[in-house]
Amino acid sequence: MAVLKYWNGTAWVTVEADVAFGHPAGDGNLHVPATGTTSNGMTLIAGPTAGSFAWALMNYPNAVQTLVDFGVNQDSVTTTVAAAWVTASSVIVCSPMAMATSDHDPEDVYLEELKCYAANIVPGVSFDILTYAPNGTWGRYYVNAIEV
Repeated sequence: MAVLKYWNGTAWVTVEADVAFGHPAGDGNLHVPATGTTSNGMTLIAGPTAGSFAWALMNYPNAVQTLVDFGVNQDSVTTTVAAAWVTASSVIVCSPMAMATSDHDPEDVYLEELKCYAANIVPGVSFDILTYAPNGTWGRYYVNAIEV
């Protein structure tokens, strides 16, 4: 017969055959709250006290999502993004997104090893997203750009 054990937060405890299991309680042992249409797209944020948490939208006021288009077959493409919020000191993080487009499945971003970064900032006007596919690719992909 197998021995059933659980971690109580400080030590392994053997569960007796005739004792009902009780889920450990307290900070670090709580379940993720229910998800659904009211929490779609949100992030679980830890609260200031043990066991407190809530769903919240991430606040990135200076963020864009755009399609980059490699056309028929290229290894790089530059996409200009209009952004009145951009300044000379802006730090912009770019990331190809694993999202389906009319040209590609979500995993194609990883199969093509896409890389991108922001460059050529024109304060108050725009910046460029330079996207690379080391082995060449075609079609359109989504890219997120967020000022951090």
